[in-house]
Amino acid sequence: MEPKRPSRTTRGVAWLQNFSEPDRPAAELLVDSLQVADATMIRVGLREKIESLGSELPSGTHAVLLPILSAEDIPGSNQPGHRHVAYTTFSPGDPISSTPGSEGAVGNLIRDFTGDRPGREPSMWLHPATDVYDLYRRRCRAFVLVTDYSGSGTQVQRYADMLVRHPRIRSWRSFGWIKIVVVAYAVSAVAHRRIARTSSVDRLLVAAPAPSFETADWTKEEQKQVEHICRRYVPRSKSSGTGLGFAGSAGLFVMHTGVPNNVPEILRSRRKGWYRFFDGRVFPSELVAELGAYVPNRDLGRVVKQASQARLSKAFDAGRFRRPIDLLLAVLALVGHSQQTETLIAHRLNISETEVQQYLNLLAGLGFVTLLPLRVTAAGRAELQFSKRMDRVATAHLEGSTLPYYPQRLR
Repeated sequence: MEPKRPSRTTRGVAWLQNFSEPDRPAAELLVDSLQVADATMIRVGLREKIESLGSELPSGTHAVLLPILSAEDIPGSNQPGHRHVAYTTFSPGDPISSTPGSEGAVGNLIRDFTGDRPGREPSMWLHPATDVYDLYRRRCRAFVLVTDYSGSGTQVQRYADMLVRHPRIRSWRSFGWIKIVVVAYAVSAVAHRRIARTSSVDRLLVAAPAPSFETADWTKEEQKQVEHICRRYVPRSKSSGTGLGFAGSAGLFVMHTGVPNNVPEILRSRRKGWYRFFDGRVFPSELVAELGAYVPNRDLGRVVKQASQARLSKAFDAGRFRRPIDLLLAVLALVGHSQQTETLIAHRLNISETEVQQYLNLLAGLGFVTLLPLRVTAAGRAELQFSKRMDRVATAHLEGSTLPYYPQRLR
C-alpha cells in the first residue's frame, strides 16, 4: 500500500492553498520530498552506531559521551569576542535548559549508557560530567559527540572546536591518545563535507543520509521552480537568505521531535493569513498521527539515466527489476559513471552508508567492482550491458473473438 504523502494530509491540502495555481505543482513537489523520522527511529539508529563504535575500542579503555550543544545554549556565548573552551569556561556535563531542544532526547539516550552520575557508569561509557582529570585516570580514548541531525555542520564544528581549545585535550590528540568522533542519526551532504574538512573531528558516523535540495530527486528545472516559490512567498520583512533555511542549506529532513531551522521558511511560517504546515519549529501532533514516519520514493530509473545509462533506465521504468536487484544495479551504474564514495552513493539513493557497504561488498564478491580503488570491472560493465536488454515480445497480431468457432472445410 502506498504511504500517504504529506501533500495529501489535512494540513498539506490546506497549505497548498497558499499558492497560486501555476506555483502549486512546485509546492506539492517540495512538501512531498520531505523525509520524516520518528523518535524511535532516531533513538535506535544512534544506539546502534554507539554500540558499534564501542566494539572497536581497545579492551579496558573508556570513551565519554557528550550531547552536542548549540553555542547559544551555553551561558556567556553572547559576549562579544568570547570563545568557549570546554572544561574551562563551561563543563559539557552542566545541566541543560529546562526547555531543551533535541539535545534533551540525546541526553536521555546517553544516560542509558552512562547512568545518572560520574563514577557509577555500568559500562565503558563515561558520564558527560566526568572531569578532565578522571578522563585521564580512567584511560578515556575517545570523545563521542552525539546529535540527532546536522543540516549545515556549523553546530558540530563549533562544539568540536571548543573541545580542542583545551590545552590538555589538544595535547592528547597530538600524541594520538584520544580521538574526537561524531555520531549522528542524519547528516546532509553539505554538512557531511563540512564536518569531514573540520580538523577538530577525527571521524564521523552516520545512521542515515538527510535529504536537501542538493540531493533531492528533482530535475534542474524542478529545483529551480521550488527555489523560486521558497523565495517568492517569504515575507518582505525577512532577509533574502531566509527562504531556504539556515545558511541557505535548504534541508528536507524533519523529525517528530522538532523541525530544524534549515527547512525552507514557507514550511515553518506561522504568519497571519498563512495556512500552516508545521507550527514553526514544532511538528504538529495531528500531523504525527496522520503521516507518521515518511520516506519519499526514489526514482531509480532517473538516477541511472543521470549516470548515462538511458537504456538501463528504460528497463527500470518497465518494472523489470525488483528490490534489492534494482538498488544493486543502481549502485553499479553510479560507480561505473563517475568517481564515487559510500557517502555520495548513500545520498544519491537515499539509503544508509551501511546498506551501501553491503551492496558494494556483494558486488565485489561477484567480481563486478573493486573496492580499493572503487571501480567497475570488465565483468561489471558486461553485467550493465546485459541488464540493458529488454525482453523481446513477439506477436502474430491476432485479435481475439468471443464468437463460436465453426470449421469452414475439412482436410
